[in-house]
Amino acid sequence: MTVTIPGKVYLVGSGPGDPELLTLKAYRLIKEADVIVYDQLPGEQILASMPQGAQKIDAGKYAGSHTLKQDQINRILVEKAHEGKKVVRLKGGDPYIFGRGGEEAQVLVRAGIEVEVVPGITSAIAAPAYAGIPITHRDHTSMVSFVTGHEDPTKDDSAINWEALAMSDGTIVILMGVSMLSNNVKELIKHGKDPNTPVALIEKGTRYDQRTTVGTLENIVELANKREVKAPAITVIGDVVQLHDELGEQIPDKSRPTLVIMRPGRYEQDSIQLCKEAGFDVISIPMIEIQDKKDEHFDGFVSRVLSGKSDIVIFTSANGIDHTLNKLPDRSERVEFIEALNRCQVIAIGPRTSDAANDQGINITLVPKSYSSQILVEAIKKDVSGKVVDIARSSHGAAILIDGLKAANASVYETQVYEITRPQINNKQKEMIKSMLDGKVDAIVFTSSMMVRNLIDLTSQLDVRNKIITTLNDRKVVVGAIGHPTADTLKEYGILVDVSPKEFTFQALINEIQQFRLE
Repeated sequence: MTVTIPGKVYLVGSGPGDPELLTLKAYRLIKEADVIVYDQLPGEQILASMPQGAQKIDAGKYAGSHTLKQDQINRILVEKAHEGKKVVRLKGGDPYIFGRGGEEAQVLVRAGIEVEVVPGITSAIAAPAYAGIPITHRDHTSMVSFVTGHEDPTKDDSAINWEALAMSDGTIVILMGVSMLSNNVKELIKHGKDPNTPVALIEKGTRYDQRTTVGTLENIVELANKREVKAPAITVIGDVVQLHDELGEQIPDKSRPTLVIMRPGRYEQDSIQLCKEAGFDVISIPMIEIQDKKDEHFDGFVSRVLSGKSDIVIFTSANGIDHTLNKLPDRSERVEFIEALNRCQVIAIGPRTSDAANDQGINITLVPKSYSSQILVEAIKKDVSGKVVDIARSSHGAAILIDGLKAANASVYETQVYEITRPQINNKQKEMIKSMLDGKVDAIVFTSSMMVRNLIDLTSQLDVRNKIITTLNDRKVVVGAIGHPTADTLKEYGILVDVSPKEFTFQALINEIQQFRLE
């Protein structure tokens, strides 16, 4: 009987949003995690750092909707820990400051799960600091109160002592209180707080798009409505708000252009890192999902390779190599297959595919200079007559590769080892679309025709297709495409392509985007 050793759950605070305020311990645990259950508050850059191999579960609470209810989150934490997983429950700010971390810890302890809390910098302190508001100051106050803007809705009575808060001379910091701003202001004034008391609303504190609205208890609701203040935001009430003008705001650098990439999980982290090194802030929302597939031709493919009947084997992507070898779980069987492959001529389209093969001990004999099926056909068609060619690729491979090789008198066999699908609509996709429509995106890159179609399908479902096409055709947004097929697909939808590099690599595409922006 196999006994699974229970895992451990880490309740990790990710800080207020600025990725440089993430603690070293939090960063290490994120990288080591088997499972990450995350909220939306950690911010795009921190969420983008989650390792590719970890299972990622979106438990975010968005305006008007909850991806998962709290009891569902609790159940997932317990289940994953019982599976022996190292689980990170990633929260914005600090887990124990209005983050329901205490409740989750109780559930885990009662279930016999080991739990460790990793504190984070709370926005209650960091956001005012970035806004030039010290929440304590010897000339103003030596006391501060932290208040939740969202109490348990099942409570009969409020646990907030508004009278005590109103009578206090200390700073009041209200978290998650945008939707209840009017009610909170009324309670304070009703209980005796001076209507002229200074108030600051700080949106997206510590992030590059932080915004501060300053007023008084008397006019802050009107100002918030006029400026369309939205969550996440905190409210700071007290005399220390007067220091905002003198000390000034400290906002992270906004000069870096924002680039949207939509690459699948296998390439996501490396692509994000490459883009950051190139000077971009990155919004990474995969628009392609890779799913394993074993068709009726796979066993024949393996048999031809093992028996020496295959003369040429073509892998069109690193995913093709992964999903081929993953279907051979027995180590000795896999070793035998790789040894047989090395007796064939193995061709890889693109350097990443070649690198993935080399990592597995597969010897690549040819990587075409331009990384496309059409170029490959041109490169080998004189040498394939009468030969057996096996192709392992996705279910959306271009017909030109098979047709071209058959026209050159080769015996061609295709096995589809994985499928490419579009992820289900999720909140992160909606946020990406909103950023594009709000003019917060400077460039976007497409690495396949499927990616283009999936984005267009998404915008059609959200009823913003024409708006997005208009936005992408705005000369302020640079549109890049790898290869002629991708560029042609964009043009079919009426989207103008600014950049399409001669070398069909992601690196070359990003370099071209940089150069285009400089010009």
